[in-house]
Amino acid sequence: MSQPAKPAAAPAGRASAKKELPEHFKAYKHVWVFIEQERGHVHPVSWELMGSGRRLADKLGVELAAVVIGPKGEATQSAVAESF
Repeated sequence: MSQPAKPAAAPAGRASAKKELPEHFKAYKHVWVFIEQERGHVHPVSWELMGSGRRLADKLGVELAAVVIGPKGEATQSAVAESF
């Protein structure tokens, strides 16, 4: 005789994760995009990410921020100015 079918197991990984943020993350707001520099030039994907970040920030009703990390110098200052 056959046994009754067992219910399917819940999916593992992210699909089974809680959908609400833990309390300690709820204070974080806004969208931050890291601006990547390579040999003194901003990597083109950084500008694409700024565009996506802008759309996300607008959708969430928060501010968009660019994070530029680099050595002191003209190239980093230029990246900061362009990001602004």
